[in-house]
Parts: sequence; structure tokens; C-alpha cells
Amino acid sequence: MTVDAHVHVWDRSLLRLDWLDEVPELAASFLPDTYDAQSGAVGAAVFVQAGAKPEDAFAEATWVQSLAPRWPALAGIVADADLLSSPRELDAHLDRLEGLPLYRGVRHLLQDLDFPTLRSAALVSGLRSLARRDASFDACVRWWQLEGLASTLEQLPEFTVLLDHVGKPPLSEGLDSEAWAAWECGLRRLGALPRVHVKLSGLSAEMPQGSKAGPCFTARAARVLETALEIFGADRAMVGSDWPVSSVGSAGLSTGQWVDFVRARVSSDEWMHVGSGTAARVYRLGG
Repeated sequence: MTVDAHVHVWDRSLLRLDWLDEVPELAASFLPDTYDAQSGAVGAAVFVQAGAKPEDAFAEATWVQSLAPRWPALAGIVADADLLSSPRELDAHLDRLEGLPLYRGVRHLLQDLDFPTLRSAALVSGLRSLARRDASFDACVRWWQLEGLASTLEQLPEFTVLLDHVGKPPLSEGLDSEAWAAWECGLRRLGALPRVHVKLSGLSAEMPQGSKAGPCFTARAARVLETALEIFGADRAMVGSDWPVSSVGSAGLSTGQWVDFVRARVSSDEWMHVGSGTAARVYRLGG
């Protein structure tokens, strides 16, 4: 059974997701019945918060929980939480999230934070609150933020973290570019932390607009997977589709296409971890 460790759904009649206004291909509602792996490409899926307004974070999580009866593949929910809010506010929000049967962890989008905030005492405090509750954290950053994220997480070595989209590598740059070297350096620093895991996901969304999923994408995405697996190992890596974000655009790939892309580049033994085992263990699926 393949576990898709990174899926989004949204209903724009219920929740505000303003960022979608800038992406015409994603402007409609995307619901489980349109998820392109419903036909059997995956057996279980983990929902990851989709960028609703902060004040709608709990409403988003409860709405997704309500989908479970008609979305049998739904196995876990990674909910939004403002880790920079006051300790009292954060604890109250986490208390509510823990009442949802499929709640497994939190994502606070870090990709637009400046470097001082990424390394701030306030963020460390919020992450410590998660660690005390044994909740995992999905870290979504851009490649140039990896060093800053590593500096923060080195203060929390026992904390379970999942790096989304392999740290959003600079796929528009050459493999021998300074940007590529910086991405790999940051990735290695994070890989040295034994409780940090990596999601093999989201790469087609990092291609420049208008680029196609052709030979250039294939070569660079394959190098990303090779590097990530060399640094983290298969037992700290998991496949994720990033549907529907990574399925649209000229470089978009369906869930099945991306799963096949990853599976073709790992051994059968590695796929046991990457395809299901790591996600099931880290997200505590099925139990």
C-alpha cells in the first residue's frame, strides 16, 4: 500500500485561501472525489494544511476530519497552527486539535519568514510546545532558508520534523550552480539531525512557469531524489504527491506519475520505506 504523505483539498465556498487567486489553475475547489489517486494509485493519504487564513485553522482541520466517512483513504491530518502566537493561545489551539481523531501534527508555513524570525526565540518556543506533546512538525521552507531552519532545529534534536518538498531546491538553476550547492549544504546540515525526515514531493511546482516536465526536469528531479536519499536514507524519506499544487501547470505531474517517477529510482527494499513505511511510522497511521 502506497501512502501519499502530502495531499491538499479545499472548498472555497467554506474557507478563505487568498493565495489561490494568483494561481488560476487552482482557483476552483479541489475535493476528495477529484483527487487523482482515488482510482487506486495510493492506499492512504495524509492531508496537509492548505494555507487558509490563520483564524480559520481549526475550521479547516475539523472540515477535513468531517470528510473521513466519504474519503476512506484519509489517514492523517497535518493542521495549521500559529507557532508565533502566545503560549496560552497556542496551547488552547493544540488542545482543540488533539480532539480530532486523525490529527497527527502541525504545519506553520515558514517559507515567507525572514531569517531573524526563522531563528527567533518565539518560534523555538512554539516548536518546543509541539515537541512536549509528541506532535510532528512539517517544515516548508525555500532552499535559501535551510541553514536558518537547521540552526533552529539544532536546538531541538529530539523533535520529529518532516521537511516538505526536499527543501524546495533551485530547479531553475544548473546542477553546478552556487544555488544548488547551497541547497545541498543546507540539506546535509538538516540530515545530520536524526529526527528530521524528508518528503520526496513538490518538485514539479518548483519548475519555472512555462517549463515542461521534460528532460531538464527529469535530470534535476532525479538528482534531487538521489541526493536526498543519500543524505537521509530511505527510512527517513517518504513520497508525497503535493496534489493538486504539483499536478497543474506545464510541468505538472499526476499523483500516479510522480509515484512512478520516485519508485523507478529506488530499490524494492527502499520502496518499502519510501512508499509507505516511513510515513506510517512517523505519522502514526492506522493506530
